[in-house]
Amino acid sequence: MRIAGYVFLALYVYGILPGSFALPAGWGDVAIGVTAPFVAMKLVNRSHRTAFIFWQILGMTDLVTAVGMGTASRFLSASQITTAQMTVLPLSLIPTFAVPLFFVLHIISIAQARRWHETMPLPNGELLPGTAL
Repeated sequence: MRIAGYVFLALYVYGILPGSFALPAGWGDVAIGVTAPFVAMKLVNRSHRTAFIFWQILGMTDLVTAVGMGTASRFLSASQITTAQMTVLPLSLIPTFAVPLFFVLHIISIAQARRWHETMPLPNGELLPGTAL
């Protein structure tokens, strides 16, 4: 879903959003979205937990950067283009629903990754007591 950040880039090209917001937000989302399948392939081996958590933190950093740049763009952008379009539907759904949802999903993913060692099956196929897959 994050690869849909190309929308910010398109809105920048058409002069609807300022570059100080749209470029970092768009390219950050595209980068996280494009790398997601490769990160998922690494999950086959649970020893890549640290890299997976790092990727989740990068995703969270992108979200924080996008919100920060959206807020600060009126001070950083010398052009007449503002982020006012982000306050009306359908774009207002991004900061009000999508960003918090993705942030929570990143946190859940990190919490689950931190428990990977606890959910490893024993050599006989049983789970450790008190754990579940």
